[in-house]
Amino acid sequence: MKEEYGVVPGPEHYACVVDMLGRRGRLKEAMKVAESMPFEAGALVWEALFGACRVDGDMVIGQRAAERLAVLEPKWVLPYLVMAQVRAMNCRWERVACVRNAMQEKRVKKVTGCSWIGIREKVIVKKKLSTGSFFLLSLQALSSYSLCK
Repeated sequence: MKEEYGVVPGPEHYACVVDMLGRRGRLKEAMKVAESMPFEAGALVWEALFGACRVDGDMVIGQRAAERLAVLEPKWVLPYLVMAQVRAMNCRWERVACVRNAMQEKRVKKVTGCSWIGIREKVIVKKKLSTGSFFLLSLQALSSYSLCK
């Protein structure tokens, strides 16, 4: 890429390669790309691999990607929830408890009653209030109001 186009591949390029390989079900190759990058793979790369593993059902590689994501993005709840779910499906309850404890220690909380949807280049958020009613916010409102923490 550098010789032919004069572009040095950056993290976004590697994330795209990992994503493309993952979408084709070539998870082992995607993992090799993530591990052999000339710099430390960032959250974009691990998130692409993690998403492909969730779709493909390969939780061995998915577990490794989730663990890396938990280190790089310690406040992001999804890797913890998936790790706990995989361990629960395998009846490894002591490991589920370890994941839940890690979430508590890092103060990572699962967001309940909050849905996000993209419509015509806008993000709409639906949040359930304590009264049981719902309200909606558009992307413009989110820039000044933090709804889901």
